[in-house]
Amino acid sequence: MKLSGYFSLLMKIMEKEKQNMISRFLQRWGQLFGGTKNAPHPKPFPGDRFFYPEELAYLSKTGEPLSQIEKWAVEAGKKAYIENFGSTASPGFNHVQWQGGIMSSYVKGLPVADNETEQVAKLKELKALNYILPDKQLDIIRKYEARDILDRYFKTNNGDIYHAEGLETGDKEEPTLSLIKYTPTDISGKKESIGFEKFKNDFQTVFHPLSSREEAAFNDRLTDAREAKIQYEMIGRTVLDSPIAITEGKIAIEQQKAYGVENGMFIPESWEIIHGGTQIALKGHSDTNEDKTLVIDHMNACNYKALLDVIYDGVYRQRDSKLSAALVETLGNKLPNGEAFYKTPRSIALFHTDKGVDIDSILVDKQGELFALSSNHHVELSQSDLQKMKNSLVINGIIEQKELEKDLIVPLMKDYVESLTIADDIHSGDIDKLPVNTRIKSLCRQEWQLEQAYNQYANHPADEDFANQYKAEWNAASLIYTLELKRLVDAYRINPGKVDLEKKARFDRLHKLLHFTPKPLRMEQNHSLDASNKVTKEAQRSANDEQVKSKKEVETHIHPTETSAADAERKVNIEDAEVSDSVEYGRWHTPDIKQREVYLRYGKLLAEKLALQQTYEKLPLTNNKRSLPTSLDKKEYQGIHAFVLALNTEKNGFFMRVYLTEEDLKRKKLLVKKDAASFPLIEKRGIVNVYNIEQTNYAFRYPQEYASLKNELLSEEQENQKENRLPRLLQPDRWSSAIFQDGKPNLASYNSKEDVIHIGRQDQYDREDDFYRDLAEGLIRSTRQKEARNTKYNALVKEELISLVGANMLGQENRFNVTVPQQSAIWKKRLRNAPDYARDVLVSASISQALVESCISGIKPQLGNDIDMRSATPINIDSDGNGIVDSQENLVADQKQGSKENQEQQAEDSVSHHVRHGRR
Repeated sequence: MKLSGYFSLLMKIMEKEKQNMISRFLQRWGQLFGGTKNAPHPKPFPGDRFFYPEELAYLSKTGEPLSQIEKWAVEAGKKAYIENFGSTASPGFNHVQWQGGIMSSYVKGLPVADNETEQVAKLKELKALNYILPDKQLDIIRKYEARDILDRYFKTNNGDIYHAEGLETGDKEEPTLSLIKYTPTDISGKKESIGFEKFKNDFQTVFHPLSSREEAAFNDRLTDAREAKIQYEMIGRTVLDSPIAITEGKIAIEQQKAYGVENGMFIPESWEIIHGGTQIALKGHSDTNEDKTLVIDHMNACNYKALLDVIYDGVYRQRDSKLSAALVETLGNKLPNGEAFYKTPRSIALFHTDKGVDIDSILVDKQGELFALSSNHHVELSQSDLQKMKNSLVINGIIEQKELEKDLIVPLMKDYVESLTIADDIHSGDIDKLPVNTRIKSLCRQEWQLEQAYNQYANHPADEDFANQYKAEWNAASLIYTLELKRLVDAYRINPGKVDLEKKARFDRLHKLLHFTPKPLRMEQNHSLDASNKVTKEAQRSANDEQVKSKKEVETHIHPTETSAADAERKVNIEDAEVSDSVEYGRWHTPDIKQREVYLRYGKLLAEKLALQQTYEKLPLTNNKRSLPTSLDKKEYQGIHAFVLALNTEKNGFFMRVYLTEEDLKRKKLLVKKDAASFPLIEKRGIVNVYNIEQTNYAFRYPQEYASLKNELLSEEQENQKENRLPRLLQPDRWSSAIFQDGKPNLASYNSKEDVIHIGRQDQYDREDDFYRDLAEGLIRSTRQKEARNTKYNALVKEELISLVGANMLGQENRFNVTVPQQSAIWKKRLRNAPDYARDVLVSASISQALVESCISGIKPQLGNDIDMRSATPINIDSDGNGIVDSQENLVADQKQGSKENQEQQAEDSVSHHVRHGRR
């Protein structure tokens, strides 16, 4: 031991003796002179403390009373010593640390912290001893206690079921548990809250957890409830969208009892849509034959799924029937007895029935019932025949509407011609005065839309042929519109004519029946049934907020596409000067400012996701259940590219993980939206900018190819979910490192000296993905033996992040999600501000992931374009993760020396990870 350390320890022991003497003096003073015995005073929370083995040895032998922290430290130091040297070794102690409410003991030079259970037990004991626990430590206890309660269902004695949704702490003195209450008669769910301590006290007496079978059955009920709400909304939407009023209908006799509600005490006979489609009134009778009415609205719709299925079927059939009847009345003739009759003016059949009968006319009686006729004989129609009849009437209606437009269009131009401000300029009129629902109005709208579409996209990449071809479509539409407009204006000036009001009414009626536009159903939503989506939706909102917040950061490094080339060049030059002033480089490499900017952007992107994950712990780094990002020709990105593109896709909310290069844009003659920012990828040839397919006009220009690509990706993702790649990682013969399942869940470790990976047993994990995350972290660390021996704190923190990112890259290949059980604040700080740190983390993780994958496949790793070997040996190395860049010369010398040491010690130590994996 150094002398300074010895004297420091001696001073601590003397100070301890002094405090013991004072304590004994005060105790005897109280015994001699008495005094009131006060209630125990609250004690401050124990501060951080580091225990040396010598201090622990002294504390274990002194007869003086020890504080609770000292007792735990003695016990932990002794246990760590035995674990380090074995039970047969002479008694001794290892270093122990108490920091932030966590006790850690050093085993084989590495700190091993208490697991969550041990940590909570110690905090509870301190609380019982009247120590004042900070809010952070209180939250740790509460979350641990709530772990077995949250997201579970509980049943009360009266049959109500409660779902524990979340624990709310905030600034409240007592945390509350958010619950959703379901009653036997109402499964819509009502939000309630209860004090967390009260719930714990009532646990197992008032609130009984559901068994797995009961929970599965209840989840089935909730699924039915969600489907019932969807069905209810579909009924309302169908009613609102229908051009013909739908108000009521009857329930078939055979369905009445089958769909009786309230345990058969109410038998529904008919339904009625009330309050504009927002409520459904059911009329029927009770089991005692009394008239009864039941009203279904958005609050209780979830309780009547089977009944809503029947009503929706009735509404849909009635809409089609009424639409067909209205078309017959509009296209045909009214008979003196009030009936309507339609026969096609052409001597052909309207349609052929499934049995081959030609239907030539249709009759609608006074009650609105449809009758198909063949040579004036009634023919019974099947359900398929009814659909054929409707389609035939719609086609004939469209033909009739076009004929009527030809007769009406010239007189209808009156308002537009009179609005012309310049007589010789046909475009000087008010386009709002063009006849509605006509071809000229449609041409005007199409020309305007193509103009807007052209203006929406930036001419990027700058290519005159490219821009001219897109503009040609707009010009073509403009020419067609101009010619038609001139024809109609000239025709009106020659012979304006008069509008036939009867034909106009018929024309408008046909348009209403044939071209009705669905309207959104405005209805109050009950979100309690969608609790399972709460985290995802809130996470997305937070991600959007983070995206807005980070735009200012990104804009200082990546100029928007709409800025001029001169401004962009000037901006980059300014930033290059600022960055180069702040960083020193070794003499072996030329500074690559643009590459540093890209890595800084990558770092910020990863830091944003880590910050988001602190709020939503179950959110994975990337959704690895989906397919890997691909190029337009369906080649999958790998390594760093796959990781950062997945982050970018999820941050921006893109559905398609397809990216196009600028070469793709030119080849396919595509344009990019003005507000779209490219995403940079680092390749050997330099920085390649790519755009997500949703940032381009690909869907507009190639609608069929886009739909096909979308369907292929969806099919591929469905197939990916069926294929189980996880067993690939559980092949012990593939790994040179031993894998021991003797550790703790969420705490993977790697012993570089013994070349052993330690993880928890698979049955100890709540989620399968978490087990494979720990296994992947251990495998990544096993490829970095030399780095694992650096026990400096910053280096350990950095290795933790590298193993996490590498595990996620493995997760992308093998389709398991990677969450972050614990984080270091250093990660986000360095990632946001140090491009070298971000580059070192990503490149190291990618190389390690490629090495692990090569062991799985038995194929020598091809590091590919996404790992520039100049970057794989970074320009500036921060080997210990402290933010200070080592000199390149010293690093190379260290590497040569380390190579020699490895060769000399191969007999007793494992070889470097590159050699070991290259040999397989």
